[in-house]
Amino acid sequence: MDDQIEHIIFSSELSADQYDELRRAIASDAGLADLYRRWRDLHAAVRNDLHEEMGDPRLFVLLALYHGGHADQLTGDEISIAADGIDQFANVLRDRPALALIAADIVEAASRFSNMWDATVNEESLSESILFDERSTAAPPADEKSDAGRRTRNRTRRPALRAARHPTHRTSAARWTVRIAIGVSVVVFAFVLTQVLQRENALMTVETSEGETTMVELSEGSRVRLLESSKLSYPHPESLTPLIRQAEIEGRAYFEIAPDERGFIVKTANARVTVLGTTFGIESRNRITEVVLTEGRLTLSSEARISDFVLLEPGQLSRVSADGAPIEPIDVDVSERLVWTGLFIFKSTPMRTISERLSGHFGIPITVDQSLVDERVTGTFEQNQPLQAILDVIADAIGASVQKTPSGGYLLTLA
Repeated sequence: MDDQIEHIIFSSELSADQYDELRRAIASDAGLADLYRRWRDLHAAVRNDLHEEMGDPRLFVLLALYHGGHADQLTGDEISIAADGIDQFANVLRDRPALALIAADIVEAASRFSNMWDATVNEESLSESILFDERSTAAPPADEKSDAGRRTRNRTRRPALRAARHPTHRTSAARWTVRIAIGVSVVVFAFVLTQVLQRENALMTVETSEGETTMVELSEGSRVRLLESSKLSYPHPESLTPLIRQAEIEGRAYFEIAPDERGFIVKTANARVTVLGTTFGIESRNRITEVVLTEGRLTLSSEARISDFVLLEPGQLSRVSADGAPIEPIDVDVSERLVWTGLFIFKSTPMRTISERLSGHFGIPITVDQSLVDERVTGTFEQNQPLQAILDVIADAIGASVQKTPSGGYLLTLA
């Protein structure tokens, strides 16, 4: 089945026999026939979308290589074409994130191939030069004006001629091999492109009013706590691509991203957050985006320059103003910085600090035995939970007991 799927994707490259075999398989397998129809429709849609943006999909490939520093893979005419269209290309990448992903993958494929080719060719050249040098030293002297002399002279220079041929050989082979790699990249990211284009007209939007907080469950397992006066847009479940996950936020939200190798992109008016599986708080107001990371890892960049990013570790904050670069991450008290989420978020927080936070929020005195004040707790609690319920969970985690005091407060002691 996998071979047949591959044949469908690369049907234009099949031999006559392979194509006949594919046609027979499609005729006898309804599922394969449906897949073929879907792939054909997808292929046509992608070509149409690329045509609308670039005029010719092949121009996109040229511009991606030129923009990514691989002009050596192009002919002189191709370089001229690419140079004329580079400004338009930059605008397309800014407006179409999916196309930026495709362009980046094309450049990466070209870089990988060039590195492998150089390593292989250099090794081959060294071996051949040694071999030719041995042959040249064994050649008898001769008059250079004679035919024998000319043959000897050419033979002794052969290593240099081979060395001169390599760049031409490399350029020709590299150009074709890069195009093969590009074909594979476009096949993969075609799904991203098509689905992103579809999602622009198929977004789900949730808005909260003043004083309202709501939980949004995304179909792939992620959760978003949307705070008051905020707006969240995300793909409709039926249009969600299997290769990319993303959402857009205005206002405040606390994200719990389900671990997944596809990653997750959160966009604001001026910034982009890219994560794999993590939890973080994000505020976006007046083209200022602030992110506080609680678990996992993520990158933050401005939407205008996504290649200029910072990497956050748990317990760090970064901020992007307008279209500027993000500030270097700084360490912060997560539970204090994310109090606006409506959650108590403790990450290896000492009991001394936890008792102060809970006591201040509920207006109830909490005393912790001296032997427990340095115990650290990790956990997340709703701020509207009863204080007794929160303390019971914490006490169980550190091996303590909770007692009510005559004054109406709480005391945590060793169990």
